[in-house]
Amino acid sequence: MRLKQIVEVPLHDDSPHLFLTFETGEVLFIWGHDDKYESWQLGFSNTSIDDGDWEIVACPNDGLAICGPEDIVGNI
Repeated sequence: MRLKQIVEVPLHDDSPHLFLTFETGEVLFIWGHDDKYESWQLGFSNTSIDDGDWEIVACPNDGLAICGPEDIVGNI
């Protein structure tokens, strides 16, 4: 999967179940619900200072924590 391009990343409406759809049409489903633990985390690090780094975490009890550039995250 390392070299496959991701073309869509939707989240489930009720729980942060993650769906990664690749250019081949394959889908990777990652369970996003747990009462005690983080289910998954996804990060992106960019070498460009303008774009910044991103981190998204599926928190216990169906929450999401989003860390990224303030001008974007502050508007979510």
